[in-house]
Amino acid sequence: MAASHRPHRPPPSSLARTLAALTCLAAAACNNNPPQGPPPDADKERPNPRYVFDEPKGPSPEEMKKRPVDFTATAEGLFAEFKKDERAARQKYRGKTLEVDGVVRMAFDDGHEGIISLEAGKDAFFGLPCFVPDKEPWAIVTPGQTLKVKGIWPEAATEPALRFCVIMEAGPNPVVVISAEQLTKDYAADPEGAVKKYSHKYMILSGVISKKEANELGAVTLTLKGADKVDIECNFAAHNGPATATKEGQEVKLFSQCFISELKKGDIGFDSCQIITK
Repeated sequence: MAASHRPHRPPPSSLARTLAALTCLAAAACNNNPPQGPPPDADKERPNPRYVFDEPKGPSPEEMKKRPVDFTATAEGLFAEFKKDERAARQKYRGKTLEVDGVVRMAFDDGHEGIISLEAGKDAFFGLPCFVPDKEPWAIVTPGQTLKVKGIWPEAATEPALRFCVIMEAGPNPVVVISAEQLTKDYAADPEGAVKKYSHKYMILSGVISKKEANELGAVTLTLKGADKVDIECNFAAHNGPATATKEGQEVKLFSQCFISELKKGDIGFDSCQIITK
């Protein structure tokens, strides 16, 4: 069924592509202004913005866990320090190992690596990006979850970021694990109760694809078979490879945020979904 009452949320893939150009982060994105060029004395500190792919191979996760920590910080504190004096922060942290505490803002991938973004204050539009070896970080962390992450501030970083990250500590994961059949059964039995219990919750949802559609931009919508004639729409960003590869009749597992309309009966949907393959 159509999910016309769910709020629009930017797809992770587009966020990832934007994040790859880290010189366009935060202020420019929030103020709708074009990014300003670097000051004349910072030329040597503003290399190719796609530095995240140009870095040499880093330590393995096992090596990273044993690596001595040079600095500890919170994600918000790190961004506040950077905002106060960008040049000093870059000189202080480049190439150093940091252990950072924060709350998960989002988890996605950029086509190369997984990225866990930590909340870093209202001026940090994308949060603190922590690049991880797991290409499906949405399968292991959930927005709102607390983490302690260890990583290296890249030599070429022009904005706060951590590479080669490992999770050292993780708080309780608030994700709801449920099947499409159970979710729709609960909704059919008590629509109002289901709205209160499930709407806007992050979920790992499993089910069988009853219908697959793709629009002219390549964005896929999968309909998962539910109970009591209530189906679930799962929308993916354009060119999402794992979603494109799915077939009707296939059982899938995905991560997303649930939206249940209070205005239209039987309208249950998920936007900006990510397939979980493991």
